[in-house]
Amino acid sequence: MTPAWRSRTSIFVLCGAFFAGGAGSLFWGGGSGDEQASEVDAGSTTTVTSSLADATSNSSAVSTVTEPIATTTTTTTTVPVPATEPLVLILPVEPPTADAALAMANSLAGEAVLPSDCGVPYDVAESLPNSARDYRSGIHQGIDFICLERGRDAVSALPGRVVMAVGDYVDPEPADREAVLGIAGLAGVTPAHTLTMLYGNYVVVDHGIVPDVGHVASIYAHLEELDPAMLPGVEVTAGQRLGEIGNRGTDSAARDTERPQSIHLHWELHVDGLYLAAGLDSGQTAEVYRALFAR
Repeated sequence: MTPAWRSRTSIFVLCGAFFAGGAGSLFWGGGSGDEQASEVDAGSTTTVTSSLADATSNSSAVSTVTEPIATTTTTTTTVPVPATEPLVLILPVEPPTADAALAMANSLAGEAVLPSDCGVPYDVAESLPNSARDYRSGIHQGIDFICLERGRDAVSALPGRVVMAVGDYVDPEPADREAVLGIAGLAGVTPAHTLTMLYGNYVVVDHGIVPDVGHVASIYAHLEELDPAMLPGVEVTAGQRLGEIGNRGTDSAARDTERPQSIHLHWELHVDGLYLAAGLDSGQTAEVYRALFAR
């Protein structure tokens, strides 16, 4: 392991603590490895916990949150995604139904803007939430906006406040990256610290408690660099630039190669600790995100 990669260990631990805080930890279960999915992924896993809600709601930087979101039950739901073996998504609470998720999306649609102009892959199930990520024993929980070129910006999808900003990420050596992913394979889940390794440079924005929706937060991962203004506590408006989209955290970046498909924004939207459309099939998931962006 290189000195530069070792220097990132403390950050991964801190990030893992953030995502693991409060009611549980971010873990997802799955299968083995692949090429395309590893390039267009930043994260999910098979066991999801309401870490964003708990960690950010306890932060003094989030003025709209008065108390932590409580999660007390555990629900196991079969995820309808294609895979060689059945995948099971373990959630801290019963996920919203398709109708409820659609209602959330419609409630947010008035203010929501696309976080990238690279195009939304509504018809590409692999790039939407709930698709398998066998290479890290996980399930995707965000949208991959595939840009294919550099120079494109990631912007905040909703107004809110920055609660995490990692802009000095150092990609590991390929052997180190594979060793960490191998541990996930043996464990059958994607640990929180592994997930943050795959994010590369990223920003987390807390959008507060939205009426008729819940506590909303979003993640913007694989950034090449952050806008200098993006620091924890900074308030942002919908459409405000967060940074340049790149491929940091991907296999291509670790190998120092320029694979166009690896240049993408991985974006997640969480409501009360669960990613939007958790547990839905690909058609329902696409419908929810079309409603969110009024497409």
